Amino acid sequence: IEYLASFVETIMCNYFCGTILNKEHLNEKKSVITCISLVIAAAAITVNKIELFSSVNVYIFLFSCIFVQWILYKKHYVRAVGLVLIFMVLMSAIDFSIVNLVAMLMNIEVGYFAETQSMLRVICILIAKSILMIVVMTFYRIFHGNKSIPNRYMVLISVISAFILLSN
Repeated sequence: IEYLASFVETIMCNYFCGTILNKEHLNEKKSVITCISLVIAAAAITVNKIELFSSVNVYIFLFSCIFVQWILYKKHYVRAVGLVLIFMVLMSAIDFSIVNLVAMLMNIEVGYFAETQSMLRVICILIAKSILMIVVMTFYRIFHGNKSIPNRYMVLISVISAFILLSN
């Protein structure tokens, strides 16, 4: 599940940046994005085998995503670095909100998720990555001229917002 989560994070980062930077050519680069994302996910999972939560993993992800943006969008490299940082803040906010919410609902310590490989951790990862995909795909729809957000997205975003509000 960790590999899948890293893969989803990397692909969503590339789509997030590509949606804003170069939306006309994003579809042409899908195979490059997928191949590079597989390599980055493999590197992240290798580090996760050493230590479940590590700042090294964060740096590997950050520099890998910045490198990928340099490969894909050389003309917009400075903006791409800023977008990668924005994406990481967005991803962290989603991850930490879900973990805090589940910890609060289950009446357990937040540190439990960072220290163990449990079913609750897997559930948190699945929920957080699903929310991340919904957010990025909503940005994609908005930036590609489809200004209307489907009702199912609105319902999911509302439910997620309520959970995040409750977790604080």
